[in-house]
Amino acid sequence: MKKMKTILLGFVLVVSMMLNVTSYSFANERVKVSDITKISGYYEQLSSYTGIPVNELKKLEKKYGELTQYMGIKVDVNRLGNSRNITLSSSSGGGSDDPMTKAQFTEFKNAAKTGDILVTKDSWTLFVNHGHAAIVESDNVNGDKYIVQAIGPGEKSRREKIDSWASCYTARIYYPTSATSSQRTKAGSYSANLTNIDYDAFADVESSSEANCATIIWKAYKNQGISLDTSIMLKYVPIPGTTTGIWVPYNTCYPVDFVECSNTTMRKSINWSGASDKW
Repeated sequence: MKKMKTILLGFVLVVSMMLNVTSYSFANERVKVSDITKISGYYEQLSSYTGIPVNELKKLEKKYGELTQYMGIKVDVNRLGNSRNITLSSSSGGGSDDPMTKAQFTEFKNAAKTGDILVTKDSWTLFVNHGHAAIVESDNVNGDKYIVQAIGPGEKSRREKIDSWASCYTARIYYPTSATSSQRTKAGSYSANLTNIDYDAFADVESSSEANCATIIWKAYKNQGISLDTSIMLKYVPIPGTTTGIWVPYNTCYPVDFVECSNTTMRKSINWSGASDKW
């Protein structure tokens, strides 16, 4: 059954009205941080990340309270307290204070097979630990292994050697439980067709013009008839000629969806403690 989870600014009242539900349980513990909004550039960077105008964010906060308490993903309070700036960070998401050793990466690389889903907790934007994911496109090209991944804003999805993951702090390998070996291989091979796509952190899984790291993988397996979890997201759509807009629900996908998916099995874990289905 598809996981019903609203990621980022999934306000209880809005979701209840738009998705016709009466109650909602968030995937992770709510965190209340009273001084986040006082950090210089908070609203501007949150606006850039979500696409929601600053004035609309302030209206929402006035109505619903501090916005991060409604997030379905973890807010790291210590990161806020120890940082003067709220920017992208590639440090560990909670498993190791040091990158993988050469031996650990060799172990990780050797375990990766075509069609496997690579996930790391390392990637942050603002104070949100959203992680990163990639799919193994081929596991034996003149002795090398290649992945397809969507890196981030301003970049297009691309095919490159798996060695780009050697500097990760945390890493796991998953594969769809219901997929046959042939389907996994074909999904990996198909991912080569998903390069050169513009990045959008909140891309619709059905979009052919935009993708994030996870929707690339979702598309590759959809091509093989394999269903992976998605997250329900609310998109703010401005109304032309006005200063307001409406919230429209749609499906997107994030690395956490592969970790918590009922249709994935973990093959390998490096520097990442906890159960295989826990972020």
